[in-house]
This record gives sequence, C-alpha cells and structure tokens, in this order.
Amino acid sequence: MKVITEFPYWACGRPMKAYRGAYPEGYLERLEKVIPMKNKQVVHLFAGKSSRINDTDITVDINQDIEPNLLEDCTKNLSIENDYADVVLVDPPYDTDKMIYGKPLYGTDYVKPYSFCKEAVRITKSGGYICILHQLVYKTLKHTDRYALIPITTGPNMRIRVLNIFRKKNLITDFFVGGKE
Repeated sequence: MKVITEFPYWACGRPMKAYRGAYPEGYLERLEKVIPMKNKQVVHLFAGKSSRINDTDITVDINQDIEPNLLEDCTKNLSIENDYADVVLVDPPYDTDKMIYGKPLYGTDYVKPYSFCKEAVRITKSGGYICILHQLVYKTLKHTDRYALIPITTGPNMRIRVLNIFRKKNLITDFFVGGKE
C-alpha cells in the first residue's frame, strides 16, 4: 500500500453547490498528484454534479436532471466495455442500514456499499485505479491491490470520509506468473 506522507489526511473544502452530489473542493486537484488523470480515460460513477478532469470523461448517474453521459444505475450492469477506464472515480451516497442519504437527497433507493464494486473493477483496465470516496474503509476488492487509504475532512461537524484507492491487477502477470510491477 502506498503511504501518502506529504500530509496524513486531506482537509478539503465543503462542496458549496446547490446540488449536494459533488466532490469536496480541491479533491480532484489533490488526487491528480497521487494518480495522474489528465489525458486518461476517466469514468465517474454516481457522478452527481462532479467536475470532469478531461473532456472525454464519462459520467454515470441515474438522475437525468444532471445530464450524465450515461443515464444508468451504477449498481447494475453498465453499458461500458470491459477494461475501458484508466481511472474509475466512485462517490456513492453514504448510505448504511442506519442512515439513508440517497432517498432524501437524491430520491434514490438504498445503495449498498459494495453493490457497484464488481462493475467498477470490470470496466477498469489492468493497472488502472478505482477510487472510492466513502465513509467506510472498504475491503480490498477482488482482482485489485490496495494502493492507498487517505482520510478526508471537509470542515467542523462534518463526517470524515475515506478515499480508498485500489489498483487493478494485471491478470496475466499477477495471477499466472506471480510477478508484481
């Protein structure tokens, strides 16, 4: 696992948009220093009103009002081809069995924390990254290695979030030969 030593955590600004589904202020700029995303194939799952990195980024959401590239449920089979993305950014509603954010904020059903992971891994290229911003520390996803874990705050009286970064294994090298990059 990569240890981010420059800062032990990120203090980002609270997103101040009318629509609540957005990355914390400064999040993408900081992430770019850890995982270069310029001129890469980037997919945003549960995109909300999140900013894009490149003009070619694909946004996926079920809310047609935010005009995503793909109007699809991120917990179901996506129409994106296998091994498409260099980076998949995931920022789902932070639902738990005790707290449901999706319904009151976005009009969506309860989003189970791991319900989108299989699709995120499927659409990520070998060697690519899956970045999950959530309140949970996710278990290492199947066919990935944990790359980094970064706590993120957005101000007083706000729940801390965790950036879980996974790198998809090269199936041939990592599984059959046993090598690592």
